[in-house]
Amino acid sequence: MADNLATCWLFYFLKEQPSTPSWISYTLIHGNGSRRGYEVCPITLDFLPALIMSKQTNAINSFLVAVTDTWLHLTTKAVNGFHYSPSPGTNFSVSLLDRCLTNNNSYSAQSDFYFERAQDDDTAACTLNPAATRTFLLPDAISGVEVMNNVSTMLIAKRHVQDGKVYAYLAPADTEENVRQDFSAFTYAMSTDCRSMSSECFDTDEFFGAGTPFNCTKNKYSGDIQQAPFQSQYYANEDLTDSFSITGYDNPFYFIASVFLWLEWPRPAPPDPEIVGQVHGDFAIIVGCSTTVYDVSYQVRNGTVVRFDPQKSNVTVTNALQSPVGFTPGGTTALHQAFSSAGLGTTSAQEMVDNWAVEYSRIAVSLGVAALQGSAATESEYRVPVLMSRIPIAPLVCLLLSNFLYCVVGAVLAVMALIAVRDSETKEVLERATIMGLVAAHFEGDRAQQSVKDMNETYAELSQGNTGRVGISNAPAGGYMYTLS
Repeated sequence: MADNLATCWLFYFLKEQPSTPSWISYTLIHGNGSRRGYEVCPITLDFLPALIMSKQTNAINSFLVAVTDTWLHLTTKAVNGFHYSPSPGTNFSVSLLDRCLTNNNSYSAQSDFYFERAQDDDTAACTLNPAATRTFLLPDAISGVEVMNNVSTMLIAKRHVQDGKVYAYLAPADTEENVRQDFSAFTYAMSTDCRSMSSECFDTDEFFGAGTPFNCTKNKYSGDIQQAPFQSQYYANEDLTDSFSITGYDNPFYFIASVFLWLEWPRPAPPDPEIVGQVHGDFAIIVGCSTTVYDVSYQVRNGTVVRFDPQKSNVTVTNALQSPVGFTPGGTTALHQAFSSAGLGTTSAQEMVDNWAVEYSRIAVSLGVAALQGSAATESEYRVPVLMSRIPIAPLVCLLLSNFLYCVVGAVLAVMALIAVRDSETKEVLERATIMGLVAAHFEGDRAQQSVKDMNETYAELSQGNTGRVGISNAPAGGYMYTLS
């Protein structure tokens, strides 16, 4: 029977419990096997304060991280932002056509071009085609009529107010592709200032039912309002005396317009004497204006102009953009129709004329695209809306510091543990607290208390060849106990 029992060393391996010891305590069974309680291993009492401290520190650090993390989440806000990426910026800028760079683009220069070119030369002048019946506007890739009526898919005439001046400038059409882009570009603009000249040109005593004559004597401009609803004459000087300058206009250029105003169109209230009543109830006005042409470098961000830098254009550009509105009738109807809304909400003729002057700039610069071609933007990028988080600095810094403190405390405790492990007595305690050490202490007697280099040396069967068998027998107290035979 005894030969079939396990030896002390083998008994260690037959124990059905983990080989890793508890560093805190173990239970001893006394007497008849009744559990009298837990007896804490005295050697662990030296580690208990450090263990408690580490647990308390860990709890405090964990709580601190949780508080700062909660603070950060409660104060973080979702905001709308943009993601940017390169874009082609195609046709965001405009420039003169190559054929508009050969002369000053005056009426005379464009007319002479057709007579001076070779018979087999099919090239055209800048914008005009003078003929016996009238002067025609040359068609091109960009339609001025489409731009004027806001149906062009390439360009649109927009308004910009800066330093008290209203500019009408050419910009990319508001297509789905274009509105997604921010850009810097080059374009052209016009700005017009007008005043009423009715008191200088009308003599109401000469009015009659079928006629409303006018005569701006100083300006050599006369006619009858009822003969055409909108008539105009252009001048090369500020005094409005040098009319129909076929050799070209300087910048700014000037003009006088005589306008038939229908009774149904809104007018300033109270009535203004500069808006003259005709015999049968309709009205009329004569205005004198100056228009300046500008080269413009501008920048658009999120659909808003953030930089607008206008510089006066040279005469080549001025005549190229002025000739469509000055020498062809393409914008006549639109210019007359613009007075249909110019008087809305006004209190004087000057307010009404100022409103119309803005519309004149828009129509004139729209028709001027006949001299232009699209070109790439100087800078452009796509703008894509994104949802972003706005994180306050204070909770973010506190969270980073609390996590850093957590790491520092962990590092300190790790260093303390490494120092403790390097102590020879610590290693000895660890080995003696294992199941292998406890079995040796229980069955090997005094030998288990000797100093050894390896725990295997505490077993006599391994070091001396002496073997004993572990068994269970009746204990004097009536229970059972382990025995060695």
